[in-house]
Amino acid sequence: MNSEEKKFLATTAIEEFWDTSKPIVFLGERCRLYRRRSFWEPLKGVVLPSPWEDKERLYAAFKYVDDFYECMLPILADKLNTIHGVNFGKKYWRILIGPWLFHYVHVLYDRYLSLKGALNKYPNLVTIGLSEESFVIPQDYNEFIKLISDDSYNLQLYTKILDLLGEKSQKKSYKVTQKYIESEKEDKRSFKSYLYQFIKKFFHEFFVNKKTLLIFNPYFTSDFGKKILEKERENVRLLVDKKVDCKSILIDLEMRKKLKTFDCNLEGFEPIFNGMLPFDLPLIYLEGYPKLKKEVEKDYPVNPKAIFSANAWYSNEYFKQLAAISSEKETILIGTQHGGIYGIHNYMAVEKHELAITDQYYSWGWEQLDCAAKVIPFFANKMAGVKEMSANNKKEDILFMVTSMPRYFFRFQYFNSDAFINYINEQFSFVDMLDSNRKHNLRVRLYFIDFDWGCSDRLKDMFPEIILEDMTVPFLERINNCRLVVLDHLFTSFMEVMALNKPVISFAKTYQLKSEARVIFDELRNVGILYDSPKDAAMAINSIYIDVETWWNDSKRQAARKKFCNYFARVSSESDEKWIEEFERLIKN
Repeated sequence: MNSEEKKFLATTAIEEFWDTSKPIVFLGERCRLYRRRSFWEPLKGVVLPSPWEDKERLYAAFKYVDDFYECMLPILADKLNTIHGVNFGKKYWRILIGPWLFHYVHVLYDRYLSLKGALNKYPNLVTIGLSEESFVIPQDYNEFIKLISDDSYNLQLYTKILDLLGEKSQKKSYKVTQKYIESEKEDKRSFKSYLYQFIKKFFHEFFVNKKTLLIFNPYFTSDFGKKILEKERENVRLLVDKKVDCKSILIDLEMRKKLKTFDCNLEGFEPIFNGMLPFDLPLIYLEGYPKLKKEVEKDYPVNPKAIFSANAWYSNEYFKQLAAISSEKETILIGTQHGGIYGIHNYMAVEKHELAITDQYYSWGWEQLDCAAKVIPFFANKMAGVKEMSANNKKEDILFMVTSMPRYFFRFQYFNSDAFINYINEQFSFVDMLDSNRKHNLRVRLYFIDFDWGCSDRLKDMFPEIILEDMTVPFLERINNCRLVVLDHLFTSFMEVMALNKPVISFAKTYQLKSEARVIFDELRNVGILYDSPKDAAMAINSIYIDVETWWNDSKRQAARKKFCNYFARVSSESDEKWIEEFERLIKN
């Protein structure tokens, strides 16, 4: 084959944008859908490696995108202040646009370096891009996150980057969609339901005053949330969810041109960011901003004493605007952890963001001093009022809980989509090493969104005999009815199972742990709860299955579990009372 022969770069899984008449290079495994392998396997294409296989390069990228975000935030804040005729501080804009901005920087930097790597390796690449008339601008952060999970919007990003790099290409039209998210269902609530919502909204908004603690998405169980509201009905109010719709708002191109962050010639990533941001910034922060600001001012003319939330700091624009404007008026912002991983890794963008915007933050046990928020080690809000379980040899199932994630890289973190094929292969290694009897006991609980990885098909093709489950049965019920839980990731489920005192074995890669976390995770390895190898985890299960009770209740193993929970998943039989006491303290002080 002539070394100068042009090769075709497939940047997407949308096959209409492939030219199969040329030797094909895939930008990543995400471009090859498992269910379409009968089409792409005969093409014998080359799959480019991820730029993040080199861990040192990945850690350097962590630092770069974080520094770049911190540099861009005040510049963009100044421009938005000027455009909107306001004068809000950096914290205000960090609360409102920060989640979108740092995700956008992470996503764009990944797409840019992936393309640069492809062009460096194959200088004669050609491709097919998306036509400009097909481009979309997200309404808000939530729509952006949905779009970056989909092939068509990523094709838009790749096309723009290649154009800015001077790599012109053939273009085609295509409808950009949000494929993996359920469409909005028609609202068929009764008049009685509408009336109840109206009364609830009126009550909670009308009676907000400067002594009010306003809560939204606190991540408590529903029963415990009701208990707090009943106990503190005088001073605690719920923020009623509200969406500010930007669908009918017209795009103002002249306004967007004012958003260019650099006026000088630059090299590398900066000019890509500079050229793309003005036409990628969600509508809610620009054309839709006056509407958002007006809605919040109308509903909440008086700022509350404090605002409390676990996970509304990202996708709820109405909440973020209320929190941002209230923070300018000395309202105290209180956050709390809404999942696992927090306090464990040296680099976690969402943890860093939440500790930068809140004044007070309740962790699940860990401490941190070098941040804006006062971090208070407390009890896991998600598990308040939940009772412990125990080991039970009478149960039979081995519940193997797996996860999934978008095929497209969406944030720098220790485990990302570029490593997902390796992750699936480790599942195969684990199942393969189980004894035949243990395979018979195995139940694989799949994640509720597959993102077109074809996880269930891959597992069934490799192991036709194993039983796959969806997430129909509630988490606590399913955990209670198994003998042993197996996890191949260290997300929220691992924290919950450990706190529930249910026998668990995990095999998962751990990178860039904080020093305190490294010691605790090493103790989990020493007692046989955590393994670095799926094969070692399977061999341990083969050995302990017959008498899980004795294995799990071993004093050293239980001591390691309790130490872990004290730092990363703290629970107590009195945790619900402790949270109520804490709310009382917040209201009084």
